Amino acid sequence: MAADAEGHHDGAREYVVKLWPSEFGSKYYVGGEVRFTHFHGASRNMIFRLPTHAPSQLDRLRLAVPVCPEGANGRMMLVGGLQVRPRSNLTIHMPAWRCCFE
Repeated sequence: MAADAEGHHDGAREYVVKLWPSEFGSKYYVGGEVRFTHFHGASRNMIFRLPTHAPSQLDRLRLAVPVCPEGANGRMMLVGGLQVRPRSNLTIHMPAWRCCFE
């Protein structure tokens, strides 16, 4: 589970989920794809493309999660059910969301 407790009432309607690469265990795939199966106020079909270079131990992965207007009213966002896979060469019906290290 990851939480963003900053609250977003500024109109951007995005929550930021930050993950340590160690949370992936052996399943961190450079350039791979991730998604969460548990969202409140956001699509579970959002696929994030991991950076194409390996992280250092000090890097945290930053995923910006756009949510619906009702989801943006809360003060905290919980996500869970992280699924990871190597980069797919198949065309997906939705563009992969970018994520970055901070």
